[in-house]
Amino acid sequence: MRGWALSGIEIIGFELSVYVRAIRLACEEKGIAYRLVPDRPHEGAAARLHPFGKIPVLRDGDFVLCESRAIAGYLEDSFGGPPLFPRDRILKARTEEWISFVNTTIDPMLIRRYFVEFVLPTGQGAVPNREVIDMLVPAMRQQIAVIDRTLEATGWLAGPDLTFADLNLYPVLVYFRESPDGAPMFETAPALSDFMARMDARASVKTVFA
Repeated sequence: MRGWALSGIEIIGFELSVYVRAIRLACEEKGIAYRLVPDRPHEGAAARLHPFGKIPVLRDGDFVLCESRAIAGYLEDSFGGPPLFPRDRILKARTEEWISFVNTTIDPMLIRRYFVEFVLPTGQGAVPNREVIDMLVPAMRQQIAVIDRTLEATGWLAGPDLTFADLNLYPVLVYFRESPDGAPMFETAPALSDFMARMDARASVKTVFA
């Protein structure tokens, strides 16, 4: 937590959540001081403050805000530090596009359907159901290929600089990279592998993933 910008920001949520991590990365990149308040979905402050009990939740004094995209926009508009949303209208639109891709397509596939199968296995004997996993592999391979092709242009998802789109994707890929089916896909995605190596080296990542 680097105190470039003094604030009373609290980020409420389970520290291993991909979306809690994305918001923490945004704070670190922009130098916003914050406090992580650990809470699982549907418990404690998350249950009280989010109408559906989800995480993350941001609390800034008396102001409470839910949903990671809304929180990222609030941080961008309220604090200084390096911009995470481009000023150029085309690049900003591309950033929003990739945030939506991750939230509506990539995260549901790689985390909610695939990775969760290893956390809460549905196979006989409480093991991952390989039949279910095998049905997901073609779509996962397609998603990794699309990400890799996009990164070939500039090394980032939306233009020549890091944006919140990159921070939003990275925590999802950290889990997938360590999975039995994900690791081989990274070997055939050089632009993506380079992106991950550069992200791994960032101070924000070292802090959030410590």
